[in-house]
Amino acid sequence: MYKANADRVIYNVISESTQMGIAMENGSIDMILTITGSEVSRFADEAGNAKAGYNVYGTLNTLIDCMFFNMDEGSIFADNLALRQAILYAIDTAGLVTVALDGRGEQCYAFGSSVYADYLDEWIGHDYFNQDVEKAEALLAESGFDTATPLRIVLNGNAIRKSIAQIMQGYLAQIGITVEINSYEDSLFNTYKSDETAYDILLDNCGGSDYLMTIWRGKFDAKAYSTGGTINGVYDDELQSLMEACEKDNSKANMDAFQDCLYSHAYAVGLFNAQMYTVCRDSVKSISMDGKQFPCVASCTYSWN
Repeated sequence: MYKANADRVIYNVISESTQMGIAMENGSIDMILTITGSEVSRFADEAGNAKAGYNVYGTLNTLIDCMFFNMDEGSIFADNLALRQAILYAIDTAGLVTVALDGRGEQCYAFGSSVYADYLDEWIGHDYFNQDVEKAEALLAESGFDTATPLRIVLNGNAIRKSIAQIMQGYLAQIGITVEINSYEDSLFNTYKSDETAYDILLDNCGGSDYLMTIWRGKFDAKAYSTGGTINGVYDDELQSLMEACEKDNSKANMDAFQDCLYSHAYAVGLFNAQMYTVCRDSVKSISMDGKQFPCVASCTYSWN
């Protein structure tokens, strides 16, 4: 058994997750770098134990799946807090984890997750728009929203986000809201998510390698965007001030204050972060991961027959 004992490494680009699984099963490849819980069941049991012939390595993703409301002036959400809250109370985030990830993931209780060093443990389990259909219906009535108008959800072609959108479509149908799902390949998606006319709700992911501030600054720092607002068109001096305070000092008080502001205005929410898996043939005895949770293939430990 040796480290770095591969003569060469060949990368195969297989964009569809089912085809990756087939390639592993028929011996065409030796390692799948990252798959989700819904796919890993082909190679591991419910407890995550590898089936014969495979080794499976799991880690909680640093990327969170998240949801943004279009807050740009003139959008249906811009001046309608009750409508934003109605949408969020209609959705069961735990249900998203169960269905989209086959239960292999962690729901968010803030805009971020527990993998980050400055995440506050006391957030876990608190009321973070926990599903309440009656409350959602009451808020929808208060909002005055015309339910004949479909909501446009924009996302990329990622299988997880497609599943999120479809599940959300069902949840919102329960309170009488129709959803139009618009999925685009990445280059178009990256164009449309910067176009305030293209969406009502944006599904995306975001992350960093260390602190929540990495995420918050990337999405909510108005100074980072030429428009002077956040990624989803929020113009809120208080939110900006609280984010800058966290950047200078990520104390509990500052972190709580920023998260409370984001929560009270319901501009955007974290949904979940997925448990991600690297699946290998059993000749791969251990793997080495980089800071972004990708395997360093040449540094893995192999035992060749």
